Parts: sequence; structure tokens; C-alpha cells
Amino acid sequence: AGAVNVAELDDARRAELRAAKSALLLNRCKCRLALGDAKKALADADAALDDDPARAKALYRRGQCCLALDRWADARRAFRATLDADPACADARRGLRAVADAAKRQKA
Repeated sequence: AGAVNVAELDDARRAELRAAKSALLLNRCKCRLALGDAKKALADADAALDDDPARAKALYRRGQCCLALDRWADARRAFRATLDADPACADARRGLRAVADAAKRQKA
């Protein structure tokens, strides 16, 4: 099978492929985080956000990556953006608490 010419696809099929690509990137992001490679995981989260900047799961994963990289301001922004996209996301609320805890530990 050859490469897909995206320009020849209808809008529904293009949207379906973008969603599948995003899901794959976010799954790889989660795996890379689990393996301790937060820098590459962040690249995957950012790539997923390129296709859909308001996708809650991608914003949440970005927050996790930034937290792992001790980029607390970026993590805080990502978790807040997650809550803007999905106000019921308990994981994002926990992420904000983790950012506050990490900042406190650094000051101590």
C-alpha cells in the first residue's frame, strides 16, 4: 500500500485520520512518560495539539510532561487549559495540586 494523498480525501475521512494520528501520538506520549523520556513525550503532546489545540487529553498530557520536566509554569498553564476544555477532569485538578506541591518542595 502506498502513501495516502490527503488532498484526495473527503473532509470526513481527513478528520478521521487526524483523530487517529492524534490518538497514536497521545498513546506514544503516555508510553514515553512511563519510560522516563518526558522530552520526547512533550514533543508528541505538542504534535497532537497542532491538530487540535483545545483537545483536553493532549493538554493534560502536555501538563504531565511539563511537570516531569520541572517546567511548573508550563504545567500549570496546560492543566488550566485542560480544565477550560473539560471542567470535570479530575486528573487535571490533581495535576495542578502536584505543580503546587513541587513548587513548595523547591522553596523548602
